[in-house]
Amino acid sequence: MSDVMEYTVDRSELTNGLKGMIRGERRDLTPAERKLVGQEIITFLAEQCDRDPASVGRDADLEHDLGVDSLTFLELFQELESQYDLNLEIRAVARYARDNPVHTVGELVDQICLFLEKRIDLAAN
Repeated sequence: MSDVMEYTVDRSELTNGLKGMIRGERRDLTPAERKLVGQEIITFLAEQCDRDPASVGRDADLEHDLGVDSLTFLELFQELESQYDLNLEIRAVARYARDNPVHTVGELVDQICLFLEKRIDLAAN
């Protein structure tokens, strides 16, 4: 099996596992799932900021290095909502982001992973 085919199968399996988890199961993400989420976020940010994904590292400053603004965050959460069958209340996301700002790509990935693991309850904010 080619590397591309393996990645597609692995990505599909991981994505399906995340969707099942989000629908009710509460557990830690596996390292492979965390890596997938991180890669998807980096790819999204790179596309939005006209960058090569390889140039976007975990330590990149969202605002100063990438020029990410609130609209980009909104689009990211809409993408996550669609991809993982989430039902996000955008005002709750905005309140959480205001009260818990992130500055780097790594912090953003970590926060989203915590949300997917249901360790962050947006309804409580």
